[in-house]
Amino acid sequence: MTTMFSNLAGSDQLVVSLAGVFLVYAIYKLSTFIHDQVTSPLRDVPGPPSPSLLYGNFKELLTSVSSKIHTISFSLLEQ
Repeated sequence: MTTMFSNLAGSDQLVVSLAGVFLVYAIYKLSTFIHDQVTSPLRDVPGPPSPSLLYGNFKELLTSVSSKIHTISFSLLEQ
């Protein structure tokens, strides 16, 4: 009975087998990750609208009242 690996040496067969096992494991992990992301209940949690694709809400956080409070409290510690 001839197989696809019949012309390979023993160590080459081991390398090919290990590569196949790794490939199957990587496909399994990728598919479970994608499944978990697609079926996660956290996808339905509403959030604030994002004004920018690049920065998100970061600019709003920098100009918010709470960041000014932190700035004031740190300046009081320096005195």
